[in-house]
Amino acid sequence: HPGWPPLLGREAVMKSWSAILANPQQQPVSAHAAVVELHGDTAIVICYETVGQFTLAATNVFVREQAGWKLVHHQSGETQPPQTDLAEPEPTLQ
Repeated sequence: HPGWPPLLGREAVMKSWSAILANPQQQPVSAHAAVVELHGDTAIVICYETVGQFTLAATNVFVREQAGWKLVHHQSGETQPPQTDLAEPEPTLQ
């Protein structure tokens, strides 16, 4: 999470996301202007995320398994808003 030290291991990541998503004060997160690169069963998604008034640049790495796409890496950090309109969120991987 921006400003936090890296989280390593599934248990630490899931505990962190559970706490964030259970927080009624948490502002929604929206992804915009996604660029997807497919490399076989690996997808790299670079996008902007908006959280309240903050704009983040994010990199997400997914791996396709039998059950569908699984997020295996996420990194984001604060950036300036892009020159494009961020009104409509991008569709998700299917």
